[in-house]
Amino acid sequence: MTSTSASSTPLVTFPRPGRRFWRGPAGTRAILMIGAPLVVLLFALTALDVAGLAMWWEIGHETLAAAMAVGLTVVGARAASGTERRVRALGAAALGVYLAGQLLWDGQVTLGIHPVPAPSDLLFLGMVLPFVVALALAVQAHGSRGQLRTFILDT
Repeated sequence: MTSTSASSTPLVTFPRPGRRFWRGPAGTRAILMIGAPLVVLLFALTALDVAGLAMWWEIGHETLAAAMAVGLTVVGARAASGTERRVRALGAAALGVYLAGQLLWDGQVTLGIHPVPAPSDLLFLGMVLPFVVALALAVQAHGSRGQLRTFILDT
């Protein structure tokens, strides 16, 4: 019979749950740990129409979700470099324009003003241009001039 000592027995280790999920730029964990539950809570309050304030809960969850999107994109852009940083920065700018539109919409709803077309709608549409430029940069960085030309024609 062969005996083995405890020190020669290989140790089995398991990764901690969620460890891979939290890898990334500093700040993403805080944004997700604080913001995501708040968005879910505000969404639930909207769905349940708690205290008859569904409109206010809806404004809160839509605005907070837009702010989180901007925050996560800015954090990602700061952690990147080169073309990826420029693409992410343009994405952050586009989402910033969307957030500005959302805040303007919040103000319009609060004041009861609903012009057509609404200035907030123009900001919502204004986010398209930075995204198109960001996608063009990504296509140019990834592929050939032919792919970029095709992308521009498709756009």
